[in-house]
Amino acid sequence: MTYTEKLSTVLGRAAEIAPLPVTLRYPSASLRREGIKGCLGAAACFGTLTGFAPAPLIAWPLGLIGALFVLYVGQQWRRRAVRLALDERGLTPAPSGRPGEATGGAHRRSIAWRELERFRLNFYPHGRRSVHGTLVLHLRAGRTRLKLDSTLQDFPTLLFHAAAAARDRGLEPDASSQANLEQLGLS
Repeated sequence: MTYTEKLSTVLGRAAEIAPLPVTLRYPSASLRREGIKGCLGAAACFGTLTGFAPAPLIAWPLGLIGALFVLYVGQQWRRRAVRLALDERGLTPAPSGRPGEATGGAHRRSIAWRELERFRLNFYPHGRRSVHGTLVLHLRAGRTRLKLDSTLQDFPTLLFHAAAAARDRGLEPDASSQANLEQLGLS
């Protein structure tokens, strides 16, 4: 099985390595869906608090859970502005295409492959015995840190080039990252 076939199995969608340069961004349909879920969760928590006035022993945890839903919606809102250009040199902020906004949205950080210092790849399964899940890639170069997950468009291309850059730089991934790379055929 090739890297793209293995990654397609993990992600539950088709994976391919696109020719460079590529603009990376989170799909708006996915962000909208996650935002709606977060709003419904917050509405359920705060609606219960205002409609039923539960005892403090229930109200405080319910309020905290509602606040977590609000934070999750804020995270999804920030992700809509993520635009990174991936090329053979690394990751740089990409033009947003919006009038008045120059580049990158919320992410105005760059990572050059020649300066890559840390590479970590985590896998979070969608169930106890599931082969499907979310991959989270952590990259660091100097003081710049990026954390990107597999819902990102063209994530397979990013992961392929980031893993190659880590190998070229001689970076030793931690045991979990190494196991994940081996599982995908990228070690």
